[in-house]
Amino acid sequence: AVVLEVARALSAGEFRANLVFLLVPGEEQGLYGSKHFVAEAQRVDWQIDGMFTNDIVGGIEGGNGIRDDVTIRCFSGADALDSPSRQLARCVADSAARYVPDARVRLVFRIDRFGRGGDHQPFHEAGMPAIRLSEANEHYARQHQDVRIEDGVRYGDLAEYVSEIYLGRVARVNAAALAELALAPTPPTAIAMRAAVSYDTQLGWAPAVGGADAYEIVWRDTTSPVWTDALRVPPTIRTQPARRGRPERQVVQGKIEGITADTHFFGVRSISAAGHRSRVVMPARR
Repeated sequence: AVVLEVARALSAGEFRANLVFLLVPGEEQGLYGSKHFVAEAQRVDWQIDGMFTNDIVGGIEGGNGIRDDVTIRCFSGADALDSPSRQLARCVADSAARYVPDARVRLVFRIDRFGRGGDHQPFHEAGMPAIRLSEANEHYARQHQDVRIEDGVRYGDLAEYVSEIYLGRVARVNAAALAELALAPTPPTAIAMRAAVSYDTQLGWAPAVGGADAYEIVWRDTTSPVWTDALRVPPTIRTQPARRGRPERQVVQGKIEGITADTHFFGVRSISAAGHRSRVVMPARR
């Protein structure tokens, strides 16, 4: 229902990027549909900048008795400290804060619930940014159950347990993030950083494909889960001459004075004239 509604709502718009609305079979049997789609995308070399899966997004009452019709959990995996999937999760949280103020996106830095999985996993494992959206508190008596009453407990995934108000909120969070990313320039690439033995941090990157109206260098303390500071950088392109076997290349550069990379993480994102921001890309060397 969420996917169909977001597709309906966004079909009236025009975007820089293509939006694909995908329904796959075989999730419970082994993520067969999503694995097949990823394999086909790799075969034809599709450039996928982000994948959202909506899985268990209709209920507001958990098995713990807590009712929460505001919070949406956003799961993202990483093999080390960070990943493109984590950057995508931050984009979802940022756009929700800007455009869907009656929703709260809770970042969960885990690929999925403990010991469980979803259709975003094959994308993440293939190096494509991917996240899972899910309700705040699950009710296990309403999942994977035959409809029945047993020992006074009612089991089953029934329509009466679905909140249309919450579904609408989830749909708006999806739509806001999809539109923000699809209206933004492509993310910058080849981020390089010079910061060793320095009180300042310098970054350079390859311009966004198709250009950008501006860029932002963002940074955060190493223990912060979200970006806390940003510096806008004009899209001035400089030519770096060839040297040591490296060909001539086009770069954009920026400098953060007085902030050391010893205690902070840095990244760069592209910005459109209307202020739409791409996913953040971090330097390969952190």
